[in-house]
Amino acid sequence: MLRIERERLIGKPVDEVTLEDVTGLGALLGDYFGKERTLFVSGRDFYPASRMFKRALTAGLMSSGVEVLDFHESINGEIAFSIKRFGARGGFSIVQDPYDPVKIMIRIFKAPGVEIVGGELEKIVLKERTIRAGERKVGWVNYAEYIHKLYVSALTSFVKTDIIIDEKLSIVAGSSRGALDIILPELFTSIKTDSIVFSTRKMIEERSGYPLVDEMLKTAKIVDALNADLGVIFNNDASSLTVYTKRTGFLLPEELGIILLSRYRPGSKILIDKWWNSKYVEEIGSHYHVVKANDEEEFFMKLRKEQPVLAINGKGEVVIPLFSLGYDGLLGFMALLEAISLSNKDLWGEIVETRSKLAVEGFGCFNLESIVGMCAEKGASCVKFAEGIRVERNNVVYTYLYDPSRNCFREIA
Repeated sequence: MLRIERERLIGKPVDEVTLEDVTGLGALLGDYFGKERTLFVSGRDFYPASRMFKRALTAGLMSSGVEVLDFHESINGEIAFSIKRFGARGGFSIVQDPYDPVKIMIRIFKAPGVEIVGGELEKIVLKERTIRAGERKVGWVNYAEYIHKLYVSALTSFVKTDIIIDEKLSIVAGSSRGALDIILPELFTSIKTDSIVFSTRKMIEERSGYPLVDEMLKTAKIVDALNADLGVIFNNDASSLTVYTKRTGFLLPEELGIILLSRYRPGSKILIDKWWNSKYVEEIGSHYHVVKANDEEEFFMKLRKEQPVLAINGKGEVVIPLFSLGYDGLLGFMALLEAISLSNKDLWGEIVETRSKLAVEGFGCFNLESIVGMCAEKGASCVKFAEGIRVERNNVVYTYLYDPSRNCFREIA
């Protein structure tokens, strides 16, 4: 049976989510979005269960007369972008759950590329199908082998590629065994950047969930050894990114947000969520118009209503609405490169100075097990993300950020 977990459809393949469940979901989506001649885009990661369930969901959509444009392996940003690009009514992506890799996660999108989560998604799943008598036309599926080239072309057109090329940055990138294995080499070739791209796991089944400690440790070692300008880690569907430099260590999502905002005029609107550190909210709020969402359903609702120039949550998932309305870590990465190249300031020095000024870093250093134990305490709520864990206690958010130099998690409050 399909269930909502963390505002999305998540479950163990076969044991909790069956082929029949997913095929039925496809038929429901076909009814919900308009049946015949409706265009849907689809994608997945490399996880074997994702391949299996993508076919099942596609079959359900086709049974309702929906035309499906199949991208095979793809990242989250490509799905959101292509809905807008091709004028599709909706789309879906099936990936290994980055929080719990024994499960799959099904992301559902609607035009113009915004994800459906929470209560709206629950209404679709719980709705009963309307079976009509008579002949119904079966939909079709087409394969878009060119989506990666189209997407990379759109990315490089969106930012000032010429100044990025002139900057001659050296970059280490971890693809987390996702479709970025295919996309990143082409992207780095197009921006003529000195780069190293690595996959962090030989076997997808061996993946560990958030936080991505192994990937972070490996990235930090390579960046430090090569004296590279920066390292970046993407999760398996590239919906989020994690940034590392030798001077700063791993950046908080809030610090990434500060750098990305440097591309915009003071007073511009930014959308954040409740997991942001309050001191960083105050710092940004003195220069920009901050809009806050309490959950992801409200986040996507305000994304369309408030029309911010940038949206970034406490997990490092970035949306730049002028390009598309879905989480897109690769787009955030390109915007980061542009911000670095445009700035005539020492951005990394400013990050270090801001940390010192806000006095947000504590002295504690914790192992993962002790932080997970805090999450189990009464009254606490937690969210994991690529570079650490956030714990909310008494309306205060504490962030535990991985520090590869000490191989532990630093407390930031």
